Amino acid sequence: MPGSMISVVVPVYRSSRSIPELIDRLIRVLDPMDRRYELVLVDDCSPDESWAVLERQREIHGHA
Repeated sequence: MPGSMISVVVPVYRSSRSIPELIDRLIRVLDPMDRRYELVLVDDCSPDESWAVLERQREIHGHA
């Protein structure tokens, strides 16, 4: 369907160590599809550094 967007929603509770690899893998799979997409990573007050890792990944990949 032309113009449709892919949305990937992932909970990231206690996931600070795996977030960078997850994002990299998703981008490698989604970019070649030549479709618009969004990654929605939901941090439900995780006790680890998940939120800080998400913020760093946004800076690295340049998406808001």
